[in-house]
Amino acid sequence: MLQHTRGIVLRTTPFSETSLIVWVYTEHFGLQKYLQKGARRVSKRGGASQQVYFQPAALLDLVVYHRQQANFEIIKELQWHHVYQHLYQQVSRHAVALFMIELLSVAIKQPEPNAELFQFMCSQLILLDEVSPEIIALMPSWFVLQMGAQLGFGLDADSFDEHTGIDLFQGTHPHILQSYYVTGWMAQAIYQLLHMENAITLYRLKLSRAERKDLLKACLEYFYYHQPDAGILKSLPVLEVVMG
Repeated sequence: MLQHTRGIVLRTTPFSETSLIVWVYTEHFGLQKYLQKGARRVSKRGGASQQVYFQPAALLDLVVYHRQQANFEIIKELQWHHVYQHLYQQVSRHAVALFMIELLSVAIKQPEPNAELFQFMCSQLILLDEVSPEIIALMPSWFVLQMGAQLGFGLDADSFDEHTGIDLFQGTHPHILQSYYVTGWMAQAIYQLLHMENAITLYRLKLSRAERKDLLKACLEYFYYHQPDAGILKSLPVLEVVMG
């Protein structure tokens, strides 16, 4: 049955000589795996292959055959939902985008739709493409905290005291003694991040390179605590080098 949906490309792998298997996070069907036949074939007239559409973080409008019981779904038609102006051309934006996509990939395991999470991802990727450079360096930490909220284990900003410290594992498993407290400048930074309405105001938070690295590490430890099977993010070393 043909269905229309928006989708965010997560990753691809070659299939046969000219095709691709494409993992897409869709608005209406959640995580889906599509077989795109001939996607790597260049036309005899010199036209580009369809691979350009399947870069990680690409935002697409899709017409798909949705059969539910099949090993692979099929894409019948596709076009850009949004064309990035800077994200694929600028190394720092691209590195952050790959980090965001990988974090989403490890967080979703089942093909269950989540319209709010999908819209959040779209808005953050488009924002990453458009914001001024001084905002980009703090977007990974902002994104991790916001992703936690989207997945149901967000930190309760109103229960924090930035001056005495923040328990990143507070309130979720009261019978487990493990805690991870942050104090000082990091507690104040997380407190400010949680009280910002959107990432556009990240320029207000002034941190050094070393502080940004430590802040992201703390935010990821909080994320890993709730997603213990996430594994080591492959995009993180590249992100740290680029953002340095």
